[in-house]
Amino acid sequence: MADVGAAARSGDERSPRTNRVRAALVALLLVVGAALLFGAGDQFVQHLEAWRAWVAAHGAIGVAVFALAYTVATTLLAPASVFTVAAGALLGFPRGAAAVAIGHLLAVSLQFAVARGVLAGPVERLVAHAPRLGAMQRAVVHRGLGLQTVIRLAPLNVAMVSFALAGAGVRFAPFLVASLAHLPALGVEVWVGVAGHRAAGVVGRTRESAGLEDALYVVGAVAALVAVLFVARAARAAVERAEDEEELEAEELGSSGRDEGGRAG
Repeated sequence: MADVGAAARSGDERSPRTNRVRAALVALLLVVGAALLFGAGDQFVQHLEAWRAWVAAHGAIGVAVFALAYTVATTLLAPASVFTVAAGALLGFPRGAAAVAIGHLLAVSLQFAVARGVLAGPVERLVAHAPRLGAMQRAVVHRGLGLQTVIRLAPLNVAMVSFALAGAGVRFAPFLVASLAHLPALGVEVWVGVAGHRAAGVVGRTRESAGLEDALYVVGAVAALVAVLFVARAARAAVERAEDEEELEAEELGSSGRDEGGRAG
């Protein structure tokens, strides 16, 4: 399995130009998709603006409500990106980033507690049937905070990572510190929501009315997303290497144990 992972990584290394183009296309599609979503139909735009007005009128309460919704939904394995992009569109960048950051920290704390409590048995059974997940847990135990941080940078479901790490027996303090590594990527997704909302406004105006500031929002979002995708790709490769090493070590220990048993027999 280690050989397969190494071969895949070497294939990726042989086509860096293709990877850059692919990342740029994904980032552009996300921004365009956000623009189309927020610009699709007068009724949707009216609802969106009504929500923005409600949040603006309620200030910190609106931020708190969104953070709690984010906490519950992502713990139930809902895609975090849906909420981060929505935060940018509904709350703007400062409030949206604050709501997502609070929601994220509350969510991972809740996920840690759940994995150590009601989901302790299911997590153990999941790991028993997923060798790579078990390898990740063993690697985290051996390598500590550094690998936990790298895992948080990888493009993996946040709740599933939290459940796996908590199931590995890590302490809460380093677990929470490592989860902070995910905040920059979440901030970029909030920015995508802001850019999508502004782009949707441009769609409804004449081309001449689209200003430099609107263009900079979209270009900045695309550039930031490309950077996040490259970091995530590098982090995933690092996690896979750690998993491969743990699997190889486990196989060697198993093999040496069988050899010793055979000699004893």
